[in-house]
Amino acid sequence: MQRSVVNQNYQILAIITTDESIVKNGKASMFVCKDEEEQKTIMREVAVALKADVVRLSNGVYLVVKG
Repeated sequence: MQRSVVNQNYQILAIITTDESIVKNGKASMFVCKDEEEQKTIMREVAVALKADVVRLSNGVYLVVKG
C-alpha cells in the first residue's frame, strides 16, 4: 500500500543504492552496497536504528525518510 506525502517537512536521512553513479551530492548519508541482498539488509537496519520510513524508488534506490 502506498501513502501520499502529507507532511512536506520530511527529511531524507539516508540513501541506499547499488549504483553510486545515480546518486548526486546531498546532506543524507549514502550507503553503496555490493548487491540487492545487502542493500535490503542495510536498508532495514538503518530504518530501524533511525525509527524512520523507507521509500523505494523505481530505479532501485531506497530512501530512509522521517517527517
